[in-house]
Amino acid sequence: MFRVGLLFALVVIIITVVAAVADDDRSSSSLTAVAATAAVLFDDWLERGGNAFDTAFIYAGGEAERNLGAWVKSRGVREQVVILGKGAHSPFCTPRFITEQLAVSL
Repeated sequence: MFRVGLLFALVVIIITVVAAVADDDRSSSSLTAVAATAAVLFDDWLERGGNAFDTAFIYAGGEAERNLGAWVKSRGVREQVVILGKGAHSPFCTPRFITEQLAVSL
């Protein structure tokens, strides 16, 4: 069952903003800090009963999804969470772009 609410919306917004900040600074330390920040948010979301994560390639060019995937793997929670992946964001709605987005997302 999806548990969706205001906190979910805030987590999605925060993840997107944090990943966007990382886009401006691709240094190793910046990306590590973003991943650590994302992990704290994901842990809190799960502890509060959240189990759905909304993601899309367009959120920071896949960086947000990589952070989510690393967190899911490190915590061993794949069977406890629902990941909603989206694609076909304009202007990247061609079969080629959708295939590339799915390859990164999955």
